[in-house]
Amino acid sequence: MVALENGENADLISQRITEKRIELNETKKQYKKESKKLINLTEQQIIYFLKKLKDGNINDIKYRKTLVNLFVNKIYVYDDEFTITFNVGENPLTVTRSLLKDINSNLKNNTSSYFEQSSPPKIQGNLYFIF
Repeated sequence: MVALENGENADLISQRITEKRIELNETKKQYKKESKKLINLTEQQIIYFLKKLKDGNINDIKYRKTLVNLFVNKIYVYDDEFTITFNVGENPLTVTRSLLKDINSNLKNNTSSYFEQSSPPKIQGNLYFIF
């Protein structure tokens, strides 16, 4: 502010203000463009979609593709390993071979049902597994 009051670097400051205004206008345009892509669903539309999803025919290829597109974010397959990332909650859940081994190990070691347990479900990342 002192430099501006003394007339020093006024051109530089004016140029920076102009650049920031242009940047702000571009950001506003991008925001409007992205806002148009949002889909607002009613509660009834969501309930209808979930019921249709629940009642789908697993033998129908279109239905299976819908499930994969909806729930699977990424799949990486290597020679001796794989990683699947699912769209769940706010954070995606990543499943690897080692996680599945841990789950199977816990299933084999615990034969009681969830209701017979005295402790809460075990937590694996953001997902609750009930053994």
